[in-house]
Amino acid sequence: MTHFPRYDLDGIASALSVGIMLKLLGIENVTFYVPLAKKFHKLIQELPEVANLLSNVNCYFDNDFDLDNFSNVLYYYDTLIVVDRSSPSGLISSDHPMHESFADLMNRMFHADNTIVIDHRDVSAMPSYIKELGVYYSDATAPSTTTVVFYLIKALLSHIDEAEITDDIREILRDVYMLIYVGMISDSMLTTTCTWSPKSTAILAEIEREIADKYDLQSIKSRAFYAKPHDYYDLIREVSNRVMEIEPGLFVAFISFYDLYVSPHYTETFEEALLYINQDLSHTYLYRQNGNLFALVSEFPGSVRLVYTSRCDCDLGLIHERLGAVGRKFYGYASYQDSVDSVVERLQRAYAEVFLVPQSLKNASA
Repeated sequence: MTHFPRYDLDGIASALSVGIMLKLLGIENVTFYVPLAKKFHKLIQELPEVANLLSNVNCYFDNDFDLDNFSNVLYYYDTLIVVDRSSPSGLISSDHPMHESFADLMNRMFHADNTIVIDHRDVSAMPSYIKELGVYYSDATAPSTTTVVFYLIKALLSHIDEAEITDDIREILRDVYMLIYVGMISDSMLTTTCTWSPKSTAILAEIEREIADKYDLQSIKSRAFYAKPHDYYDLIREVSNRVMEIEPGLFVAFISFYDLYVSPHYTETFEEALLYINQDLSHTYLYRQNGNLFALVSEFPGSVRLVYTSRCDCDLGLIHERLGAVGRKFYGYASYQDSVDSVVERLQRAYAEVFLVPQSLKNASA
C-alpha cells in the first residue's frame, strides 16, 4: 500500500516496483491494495506507461473505502508493505474524515513480524514501535521512495550472477526502472527539494542508459514532472494574486475553500492542486526574490491549513517546534481549528523568533 487518497507518482511507482520485483522472485500472491481508486486512476491517466504495468501485480481497486472490508482484506495477508509513509497508520491522509478510525485499526492490527516500511523520511519521524520492532528501509538523504527502492534492487542484483538474468527478466527490470524514473522525477526534481544530489542525477543517467531505447523519456519526463490536477492553472492564477510579503523574506499566499467552491475554478482535486501550487510559488519567491520562507494559508470548513517551505540552506526545526507542525528540514505543515488571522500571527511570531531576531542581534553586535 501507499498513501491515499492523495496519491502521488512516487508512492504508486514504488508500490508497483516492489510488487513486480517480489513476483519476479517467485512470490505469486502479491496484491497492490488501492482504496479510493478514482483519484489513483486520475493521476496516472496521463502516464499510460505506468498504467500498462498494473497488470503485472494483482491490483485490488476499491472505489470507496470501507473499514470493515479493509480489515477483512488484511486478515488474509501475511505481510503488509507500506511505501512512501513512515508507518501503517499514516497511510491515509491526516485530514481525511476516516483518519482516526483508520489509524486506530492499523495500530490494533500491527504486528512487527509482518510489516515492512519503505520510505525516504528521517527515521526520527518513524514511530518507535516500527523502529524497535519492525522491518524498515528508510533513507532521509534519498529524494524519493523510488530512490530507496532503486538501492534495494541494486543490492539484490549484486547477489545474482549476471548469467542468470535472462532476456525476459531484463525486460521486466527495464519496466521497473521506468517506474523508478517516473517516481524520482515527479517527487524530487524541484529547486526546493534539498535532498537532490549529484548521486541522484547519476541514478537517472544510469536508468536512462537502460531504458532509452524502449521509452520516450523526454515525453515521460515532461508528463511526470507536470502531472498536475485538473484546473491547476486556473487555481495558481487565483493564488498568485494573493501573495504578500508580510515580513522581510516571509511570503504568504492565501486561498479559501469557500470562495473557490462558488467560483468556476473549483475542482475536485483542490487539495492536490494546492500542493503543487505551494511548490511552484515557493520556487518563485524563495529563489527569485531572495525569500527565507514561503507559506500557503488555506481556509477549509472548520480549519485552517498551513504549509510552508524554505530555501535549502534553512533549517526549520525551530519553526516546526513553535508552530506545532511536522515536516522535514526545509518544509512543514500543520492544521489548526482557528482563524486565518490567528494562524498568520502565529506564523509571523515563529518567523520573527527564528529568522529576524537572531539577525538583529547579529547586526547589533557587529
